[in-house]
Amino acid sequence: MCSDQQGIGVQRPGGYAEKIVVREAKYLVDAEGIDTFLAGSYACSGLTAYSALKKLGPLHDEWIAIIGLGGVGLMGLAIAKGTGFEKVAVIDIDDAKLEIAADEYGADTTFNAKSSNVVEAVTSDIGHLAGVVDFVGSGDTFGQAAGLLRGLGVSVTVGLFGGELRFPLPALAVQQLQFRGSFVGTLAEFEELMAFVRTGAIKPIPTTPVPFTEVNARMKSCARAASADASCSRTHKETVSGDLRHELPHVWAGGPAGPPGSRCAPVAPTTLPAGARSSVDRAADF
Repeated sequence: MCSDQQGIGVQRPGGYAEKIVVREAKYLVDAEGIDTFLAGSYACSGLTAYSALKKLGPLHDEWIAIIGLGGVGLMGLAIAKGTGFEKVAVIDIDDAKLEIAADEYGADTTFNAKSSNVVEAVTSDIGHLAGVVDFVGSGDTFGQAAGLLRGLGVSVTVGLFGGELRFPLPALAVQQLQFRGSFVGTLAEFEELMAFVRTGAIKPIPTTPVPFTEVNARMKSCARAASADASCSRTHKETVSGDLRHELPHVWAGGPAGPPGSRCAPVAPTTLPAGARSSVDRAADF
C-alpha cells in the first residue's frame, strides 16, 4: 500500500490538463485498440472494482453479491462476469439499475434493498454467500453484507458513503468471517485488468462524451434529475473530452492515471464532502 499517494487532481494539480508528463515508463499501460472514452475509466473505476473482486479470493463458482450499482458498481458487475464469476447477485435500491444489471450485464439475480428485508430475501432464495463487495460503504450496507455471509465468508468494502462498523465480535470469531477494505489497486492488477479488456471479455459501461464547456451544466442536470431523466439514470459514467472522467451521481475530482513521477500505482480520486466545490466548479475560476 502506498503511503505517499499523489493523485492528479487530488494531492496535486493537473486533473483537467489535456496532456501530462509521466516520468516513469512503468506507469504507462498500452491502451491501443481501446475506446478513448473508456480507457481512462479502467484506470479508475475499473481498477477499483477489479482489485476489490480479487480480494474475495477464488470464489468463481460460488455465490457472491455486489451492493450498489453506481458507476463503480456497474463496472464491478461487468468485470465479475467477464473474469469468470459464475454466480453474481446484485443489490440496489433502484429497479431501473437492477433491470440493466440483469438484462445487459449478466447479473444472475437481483434484489431491491428498499422494498424488502434484503438479507432475508437473498438468503431465502440462494442461501448465504461466499463473498460480498460493497460499493456503497454505509453502515446499512455493511450490516447487509455481514448478514449475507456464510462461515468463512469475505466482505470487501469499497464505497466511501460513510457510517460506523457495528458487528458482534463473537460471531466474527465463531463464523471466521473476513472484513476487508479496498482502495483502487496496484499497477500489476491494472495490467491484468487491461489484458481482460483487450480480449473483449469485459462489457463496456455506458459512456457519453461531453464537451468541456458543457460539463458543469451536464453534471448539475444529472445530479438534480438522475432518477427522472432516462439519459442520466442509464448513464453511469460521464466522459469528458480532454481525458476528464466523472462518476455520477457522485462527483469525483481527479485524472485518469497515476501522477507523474509518483512512487505509487495509479490512484483514483476521492469523493468530495457535502457542500464542497468540485474541481469542475473551480475550473471556471481559472
